[in-house]
Amino acid sequence: MTNLISLALFFGIFVLAARIRKVPSNTVHIIDRNTHYLKTVRKGYYFFNPSTDKVTTKISTSPIYTTYSNYYESEDGKAVRVIFNISYSASNLEDVLYNLDKTRRSIDDVLQGAMYHAVISLKSPMINEVSLNNEFKRNLESQALPLCIKINSYKITYLDLNRYSKNTVKLFTPHKSRSLNQNDDPIQY
Repeated sequence: MTNLISLALFFGIFVLAARIRKVPSNTVHIIDRNTHYLKTVRKGYYFFNPSTDKVTTKISTSPIYTTYSNYYESEDGKAVRVIFNISYSASNLEDVLYNLDKTRRSIDDVLQGAMYHAVISLKSPMINEVSLNNEFKRNLESQALPLCIKINSYKITYLDLNRYSKNTVKLFTPHKSRSLNQNDDPIQY
């Protein structure tokens, strides 16, 4: 009987330990639960439920590296797959948090929205790494700088121009915000 209790106690501690996460110093995590804002966590430990919680934004004074992979729709309605790596940071965490809250956006919204608008502004025969890089850079500068997000580096690592059918892949679309736009328009990037 004591072995069963010991095993249950060990299992309980293991499950609890797997759900505790740490936020390093000079870093902030914004957590959503079931797609709704839950909390902003600063330096320290917090409880994380992987089945319902998602870290939607990481902000740090140290560079954060992330990779995005999505299908985006071009101006002429073709689906194009793009994978890009990006590194960003913030010089002032409070300024970034304030600006994100004011615009009701996450870092993911900003970065993927910049790629969305880069692809949708081009016709599929004209999409190549140079044209996409130019459009992406222009969108990043106009979207990230006002939010006090510094883009350290970015690189489009994969561009698939097979022009998928929109019916066979899930296309990325920007968030809609009912709190700011009552007419159901997408958030403006």
